[in-house]
Order: sequence, then structure tokens, then C-alpha cells
Amino acid sequence: MCAHWKGRQLALITLGDPLETEDPMEKFRAYRADPWFGWRDLTWTKDQVDLVHPVKRAPQLPYLHTLMQIWMTQRLLAIYKSRRMLMTWFFVYLHLHMAMFRKDRLIFFQSKKEEDSDDLVKRAEHI
Repeated sequence: MCAHWKGRQLALITLGDPLETEDPMEKFRAYRADPWFGWRDLTWTKDQVDLVHPVKRAPQLPYLHTLMQIWMTQRLLAIYKSRRMLMTWFFVYLHLHMAMFRKDRLIFFQSKKEEDSDDLVKRAEHI
């Protein structure tokens, strides 16, 4: 799987699928190398509309995978979104992944109110 940036092709996935191995270190390396595997296999979200089963596995929507590839190759990214697209959950996850597996990163959540920023931190804790 590759992305294109400034006319160059960039390999985004270098390791195999972590579900295909029993070796814990291979799984760890795959989850570290490709955020999509962690989103797909390890992430749970909360659906504020579903009162019966609000905690759900993170869905593997194709547009999220495409956005992840763009996010990994671009320095700045602005996205126009509507509600219920899982963008907030997804980008909180991507920044959590970056904080866990990349050195020397300064990551913070900013919103219009302090309570909203706190909600984003709570989402990261939930993930």
C-alpha cells in the first residue's frame, strides 16, 4: 500500500498484518508501523446515540483509511466534516498512536472550551 506525495511514492505499510502472526513482538512492530492496524484491531469508540450498546469496535470505513494515509504524509491537514463521521475519534486515535510510538512529539488537544478539550483527552483514555 502506498501514498503519493509531491510526485513520489511512499510506502506506508512495511510489515505484515498482526492478525497473521502469534509472535507478540511482530504484532507490536506491526501496530507501531501502521496506525490502521491498531484502529482496526484494538480501538473501541462510544456511540452517544446508542443507549443500549454505546461502546463499539472502531469501524473500518474506507474514507478513514484514505485520510490516515494523507495525514501520515502531510504536514498540515484541514478537513471539512459533518457529524457522525467518526473524525474526532479517528484523529484522537491517530494522535494517541503518534504519542505512543514516535519520539519528540508535542501533542495537545485544543477546542473552543476547556471542557471540550478535556473530552478529547477522555476519548484518548477510553481508546
